[in-house]
Amino acid sequence: MSHTGTADSSGLAPLRPLLSRARHEPLLSAESSEPNADRKRNVVVAACEYCRKRKAKCDARRPTCSSCIARGRPCTYTTNPSETRGSALKRKHQHLENDFHGLQKSHDALQQLIQALQSREDRDALAVFQRIRQHEDAETIIEHLHASDLLLGLRAGPHSRPASGSCSASRPYMPIPLLAPDDTIIPRLGTKQIQVMPSNYLNREVRFSPSFRFLPCMSSALYSTKPHPSVKILDSRLDSSIPSRWTRVSADDEMLRDLLGRYFIQEYMRSACFQKDQFMNDMLSESIQFCSPLLVNATLALSCYCCHDETDCEKTRQLRALGYEFLAEAKKLWDLEKDRPILITTIQAALVLSVTLNVCSAEALGMRYTRAAVAMAIDHGLYDEFNAQRKSEPIQQAHDFTAWCLHNWSVLQGHQFVISPGIDTHRLPSLPDPGNHAEWYGEIWIQDSSTRTRFGVNHPQLFKARCEMLSILNQIGCHFSQPIANAVADGV
Repeated sequence: MSHTGTADSSGLAPLRPLLSRARHEPLLSAESSEPNADRKRNVVVAACEYCRKRKAKCDARRPTCSSCIARGRPCTYTTNPSETRGSALKRKHQHLENDFHGLQKSHDALQQLIQALQSREDRDALAVFQRIRQHEDAETIIEHLHASDLLLGLRAGPHSRPASGSCSASRPYMPIPLLAPDDTIIPRLGTKQIQVMPSNYLNREVRFSPSFRFLPCMSSALYSTKPHPSVKILDSRLDSSIPSRWTRVSADDEMLRDLLGRYFIQEYMRSACFQKDQFMNDMLSESIQFCSPLLVNATLALSCYCCHDETDCEKTRQLRALGYEFLAEAKKLWDLEKDRPILITTIQAALVLSVTLNVCSAEALGMRYTRAAVAMAIDHGLYDEFNAQRKSEPIQQAHDFTAWCLHNWSVLQGHQFVISPGIDTHRLPSLPDPGNHAEWYGEIWIQDSSTRTRFGVNHPQLFKARCEMLSILNQIGCHFSQPIANAVADGV
């Protein structure tokens, strides 16, 4: 039975039949694909600042993009055309670095200019001030100062050139705070302070006075820019002694006295091996209790190897050759002393020979002399407390001072070889107070030949401080070092 065109028994209309799409029809026509191609997104290198902050689309047109034109707002770019934002950041960073270096260079030039005005003499400072008033650049003024210092250094003799060898408008080899007349910068020694007491116009003396609080300018008194040849030791005993009587090496007394003076100024304060006053007293009186030919030859050899004169190479070679002769003479006397009773001067000479060989880059051989000095010191009773009551005061002073000298040098060599020094710090005698017993240590007075200024080098305070510091180093080294017998072979 047919129901076409009529409702079914339920009363619902029949559904419309669905037809399939024809297979030959394309998905998109050519006309429909062309608008999509026009709507393809354009790649923008860098958006303007307003669109970038709002995260809006920007066509990056210059000088004003379409979005900014439509909204009537100013359009700004931080990048150049065809430049990415990363490249722009690198370019700005490079500009900031260049500006920083330029400001730093200008600041350094201004600082050097101020230092030159503070440290130079009135005539030079006035010339610099006049150039500033003439609107000259600070860097140009500093360059002129450098050139003038160089010319003055070439015109002057070697004795008047700076010890560091550099010419600078602000004396870079001299710390500027030390040139200021401020006593808070100078370290104080207990309750005393340093003061320059002018005895006359041409002769000044540096003394210690607790009654004065303020310190005058010491740039010309204590901190001289002259090298060592312009400074000499002040000791009448050295001027009156005849060192040639203590050595077989052919040399005049004036040269030998100069070598001994240089030794006390340069090397003695760093590595003292004997008490200076006892040594000089016996050299003058020709006594062999605290002075001996072995000790004198060893000391002269060390002085020859420690004296350097860069301006005269021929003189340096002559000193080295003379030092070899003194060292050979000392070695000959050492071989003779080995079979004789142990003397305090023999122990001191062993220390001096060890220092000399260490200077000559023969540290292992020098360590043997140090070991020999330690063995002789133990046999001689330097560390025996019961023998102290039977010794006279000068002998006890020499023994105590030598014991500390041996301790200091042994600790330094032990630190170099990473071995135990073999000396117990607790067995050493107590050190007296440098303020009340300065004569126990022996002060060294020196004079600048150009300014005729006399001052002490504070050797008592320096020696006690070195002993205390090396005692701490000795205690540390005993925990981390190997025994001395395992490091260096026996025998000298």
